[in-house]
Amino acid sequence: MRALRLFPALAMLLATASVPFAAHDPHAPIRAWPVLLDLDRPALRTLGQLRFVRGWALASANASFGGISGLVAWRGRLMAVSDTGTAISFRLHDGQIVSPWIRPLPGLARRARKKYRDTESLTIDPATGRLWVATETNNEVWRFAADFARAEAVARPPAMHDWPDNGGAESMTRLPDGRFVVVAEHREGRRPRTAELLVFPGDPTAGVRPIRLDYRRPRGCVPSDAAALPDGRLLVLNRCFTLRHGFSAVLERVDLNQGRRSDLLVGEEIARFARPITLDNLEAVAVEAVPGGARLWIASDDNFSIAQRTLLLEFILPD
Repeated sequence: MRALRLFPALAMLLATASVPFAAHDPHAPIRAWPVLLDLDRPALRTLGQLRFVRGWALASANASFGGISGLVAWRGRLMAVSDTGTAISFRLHDGQIVSPWIRPLPGLARRARKKYRDTESLTIDPATGRLWVATETNNEVWRFAADFARAEAVARPPAMHDWPDNGGAESMTRLPDGRFVVVAEHREGRRPRTAELLVFPGDPTAGVRPIRLDYRRPRGCVPSDAAALPDGRLLVLNRCFTLRHGFSAVLERVDLNQGRRSDLLVGEEIARFARPITLDNLEAVAVEAVPGGARLWIASDDNFSIAQRTLLLEFILPD
């Protein structure tokens, strides 16, 4: 999501900032500084149903670092995509970033204009490492080989043709059974205060037709990312913003089995992020199965603005 919709001061900062696509050394270090969940309550470890583990603010000398909008965890690595069509990958060891790389996404790099490589969501097949990325503006889905080695396929699903240029395929995840879920940011469903949610029976780049459902988003919020839990339920991260309170977010758990009884999906609130909790423009969530629950990684999109930060927060969601 571009910050232009948020408030004028931030839009001015973005407008005056230059964001080169191919910037510096792709292996430039990514620095990590620990952050607390709440500066006023340093011992706080619980947020809703989540248990806070650790958090960091991230930065790099590579000007292509930032703008994180999609995130997955796979085989000990975190992989992200930014809204400039950049892939970012690294490991965490003892709270430090190791073996990072930052590079353009194959196939998207040839697009000179940023809005045509605005990658907003990311998902993975954990068995093969294949990756899928969804873009706004064109509302495309791209499939990549493991580690983004090459682009394998791209499609513009007809069900997404009329989604807004700057409010389309903001969220995408692959379910354990091989289905894909794509959620629109600003495409209203058929009911008030809902977002259109598509369930594809398989790879969206293979021409399969989705089922349309309505997702009841929290009041004042829009979906910014989604991830599949090990049990097949869906986590939806919803971003909220007001001029008075700035950013906040609501994380919900959604049982897709509701779709067998009704085309309306209603989530269960898992956690609410609001000041004084440490947060920014939370746009990305990834899930890993762990004994007794799931590990959640939540990251923020700094919009390449000096007024914002790239945050990475680690939580446990117990069974």
